[in-house]
Amino acid sequence: MQQLIEPPLYFAQDHIFDAQFHPHQDILACALVTGAISILKYDSENVVEIAQLNHHQQSARLVQFFPDGQYMLSASKDQSFALIDQNGKVIWHKQMAHNSPINTAKLLDHLVFLGDDDGCIKVWDLRQQQCVYKVKDVEEGISKIEIDPTGNFMISSSLDGYLSIHDLRVQCQNEKCLYARSDCMEEDLTDLALVKGSQFICTSTSEGNLLLFKWDYFGDFKDRIIGHPNSIDSIIKIDENTIITGAEDGLLRGVSIFPNNIVGVLGQHEEEEFFPISKVSVDRNKQIAATLSHDSSIKFHDISQFVHKRKNAQVWNNEDEYVFMNSRKQKQEKSEMMEEKIEEKEEEEDSEESEDDWDSEDERQQKQKQKSYKQRSVKSSVQNLKKQKIKQFFDKL
Repeated sequence: MQQLIEPPLYFAQDHIFDAQFHPHQDILACALVTGAISILKYDSENVVEIAQLNHHQQSARLVQFFPDGQYMLSASKDQSFALIDQNGKVIWHKQMAHNSPINTAKLLDHLVFLGDDDGCIKVWDLRQQQCVYKVKDVEEGISKIEIDPTGNFMISSSLDGYLSIHDLRVQCQNEKCLYARSDCMEEDLTDLALVKGSQFICTSTSEGNLLLFKWDYFGDFKDRIIGHPNSIDSIIKIDENTIITGAEDGLLRGVSIFPNNIVGVLGQHEEEEFFPISKVSVDRNKQIAATLSHDSSIKFHDISQFVHKRKNAQVWNNEDEYVFMNSRKQKQEKSEMMEEKIEEKEEEEDSEESEDDWDSEDERQQKQKQKSYKQRSVKSSVQNLKKQKIKQFFDKL
């Protein structure tokens, strides 16, 4: 596989809401504020628009390719979504699919999961071309939808601070379809990703935190990764132990999960200006990341070295191992602190001995005489005791 050098900076004619790489080709689809869907072809030297679709009446909010690359989905502020084939033909355009603008989508086989600005989630069956599932358990916009590997649970984050898990095996009219919901985090949940083999759900927040929820313990987060000074608006999973974040300060960062830390800064959307990163997308080979901002541009970043290093990075497979390694680290740090204290004490004693060297010769001689006198007294006492014991022994005979 030939390594692709990141393409040059690309400026669109209008603001870009969303962008996603094609799963099999060097193509990037963009959703524009004008309602157009722009199809870009890129290489190491140039980025060129090869097609533009204009089937939405208002701003296009999202665009996604299906995993096989045969179809593409777009959704809009006009409350509609469209299914488009690889030739650019709109094969189904569902008008008024929601009562409010559509904000996020998740594609799974023949099902399309859509979340809108009022907290409503609908599941559409492309074969039947109708809605087969509908839930609304929050009041503000749905920021992200994911499906667990079994396909039984739908995980969603919302801008009112809730993480919700729905059981897709239970009819939506049944109250039990809401499998679990977190406490209110009192900060917007802006994005999410399943990590560590779906043992944990990582959510980004408007306060610059990454919250880690353990599966089946959704009430409150299990751990937290801090270090982002501003809101994290987009995260994307690289592997089970690594995510990439796009933040309000305009920096693209690599983050490790267990051990939890920010590995480093991978790039900046604009070097001279701190334009916030609103969206991050990664190509199929995980060599290039594309970031979007308010300046209507797409900045490409080479992340190949970072991804390669993360493959060989030391990670912990589960929480127990993480806790065990943390306890070992704490014990080691405690042992090092004790050694430092002992060394400091020894240095103090050496300092006191050095001060004693300044004592007068008479004082040292006096101390030596007292010490020798004590030794003679102890020796004499021991000899007298021995004589008494011997005498008592022979008296008994």
